[in-house]
This record gives sequence, C-alpha cells and structure tokens, in this order.
Amino acid sequence: MYCPTLKDRTEIRFDGRKGVFFRGQIEFATVVGNCATFPAALVDSAASRFAILACASDWRPIGGGSSHCLFTFRVYNWRLANKPSEIADSALTTVAQIAALLEELAPPRLAEEWDNVGLLVGDKNREVEKLMTCLTVTPAVAAEAVEQGADLIVAHHPIPFVATKRLTSDTTVGRLLLELMAARIAVYSGHTAFDSAGEGINQLLAEGLELREIVPLTPHPEGQGTGRWGRLDEPVPLGDLAGRLKRFLRIERVQIVGRIGHLVRAAAIGCGAADELLAAAVANDCDAMVLGEARFHTCLEAEARGISLLLPGHFASERFALERLAGAIAARFPKLNVWASRSERDPLQWG
Repeated sequence: MYCPTLKDRTEIRFDGRKGVFFRGQIEFATVVGNCATFPAALVDSAASRFAILACASDWRPIGGGSSHCLFTFRVYNWRLANKPSEIADSALTTVAQIAALLEELAPPRLAEEWDNVGLLVGDKNREVEKLMTCLTVTPAVAAEAVEQGADLIVAHHPIPFVATKRLTSDTTVGRLLLELMAARIAVYSGHTAFDSAGEGINQLLAEGLELREIVPLTPHPEGQGTGRWGRLDEPVPLGDLAGRLKRFLRIERVQIVGRIGHLVRAAAIGCGAADELLAAAVANDCDAMVLGEARFHTCLEAEARGISLLLPGHFASERFALERLAGAIAARFPKLNVWASRSERDPLQWG
C-alpha cells in the first residue's frame, strides 16, 4: 500500500474549508474545519483545475487503517503547497476581500446612475487564487480565463451591462456568462467608478500628460468626479501633446482634430466614449481634449468651438489602467496569481 510523505502533500480548498491531499493511488484529505479524514483519488494532473474527492457516506475498512467510501464529487481550485507549513498558516483570499479593495480604489458611489458596477457574477465567499484583469470580457478573454483556471475576472466594462430577462446561449453575452458560470469564475466591474476615482483612469491619463492642478471636469458631490482637466507648465503645440500621449499609452497613432501647431495651455480628459464632456471642457477654457473616441458630429462641434481633440481609441485610452490595476491587486494580495489578459486585443486595426 502507498505510504504518503510530507513532500507529497497538496493543499486543496473547497466550500471555504482547507484540506490536504497525499499523492498516490489511494489518497487522503484532511478537512481542517472538522478534522474529518476522507479517502480520495486525485485523477487529474497538476495543471488541471479540479480533482475528484471521495465523499464519505459509508466507511469500509480495507486494511492499514484506511477507509473506502461510495460517492464522489468535484472539487475546484487546488494547488501545490510550497511547504507543509503553508497548509496551516495560509489564509483564504475571497472574492469579497478583493471586491472590498476594488471598492476602496473606486467607490461605487462614483459610478454613473446608468452604470452596472460591483460584483456582477459569482459567490462573494469563494476563494480566489487566480485573478485576471481585462478591459472587456470577449470570447477570447473568457476562453483564456477558463483555460488558465481564473477564479475572478476584474473587467472594466460590465457583463451583463443592461438588465436581461433571459440567460441563454442565443446571445453573445448569454454564452459568455454561461461559460463563466460553468467554470465558477466570478466577474467584478468598476467601469465609470474607476474612470472617476482618485487613482482612476482619467486621473492617470492627466498625470501621464504631465498636467498640473488636476481637478474633475464635473465634480461629484461625494468627491472626485467625472473627467479631468488641468494646466500645462508651459504652452505646447498640439502635435507635441499628441506625441506625449502616444508615448504614455505606448501607441503609434492618434487621431487629431485641430491644427498641429495649436498651442495648448489647458487640456481636458475623458477616457473611453465621453463626448458629453466636451461642453465642460469648453466651459473650463481648455484648448484641447483627450477622448478615447468621439462621434463625427462631436468632432465638428469641437472644431467649431476652437478646441482640439486627441483620439487614441477607446481601447488604448483605458486598457493600460487595467494592466496597472493588476499590479495594484498583486501588491495587496501577494499570494495571488494576478495577470492582465494576454489575449485581449483592440478590435479596431489600421489598414
């Protein structure tokens, strides 16, 4: 009969409890919560997302002090422990704990009334070991999350975004949600709360352009607010400001509305799609405005009002912040495996 050793121990968590597997033909799991010992068989490889644990309902001694039981069930989120002491010393990191951090960084009260932010899919009490950030949950992003065994996706754009009366595979959103729920992957979205937060996307863009005296374009009663605007240390040509933006976002091109030589003393920021902030930028006497994207008639209105526009693209204006957010989460929860989606791409390409 196989005799397990300490070096063969594998930590496993399920239903909020910690357990230990010993590798071998017959394996044993000790559930710390009630000190019950169950026999088990680890049937998948170390790269697998789940294992099969025998569920004790009828004990049958088979010699050597071991037991046999009748039923099996699936267990998620197991990983190898680096050393035996980790099993006793490690603490669970739950979806709720990460959500609390995200709400601290981007308070939901800052979100627009029409938005859908917070924990949108999943169980707040589930453990998280692998976390992925992304701008948008697309089929490629969802497939990556499932393949890599992510427990939580922190997406900027909400899924679902609007209320739905049925959840089926007939729609793209339905298929994605069903796929994520089948893999027990939770989804959190910050969206406009993260846009407007003190260390959110618009603030990061304003700092990246080296603006000074940065304040919200439209202040929020609770503090902070929508968009940003600020002043430059000295006037710079619009072309130079465009170059500064490209270097910060690490992109090669940016669309421009206005004269390249137009001198910019004050600039406004509205990441993503924020055409509605143009009037506030004009009211604050801004010479230029960075928008992720803009409608054709918004560009004509800006031209008529004498304010230049820099349009790096919706994707470029926001994706960088989700990469930074992954780093912030990893710093707060160093035991987690955190990464920004590696499969996410801008759907718009230059011909």
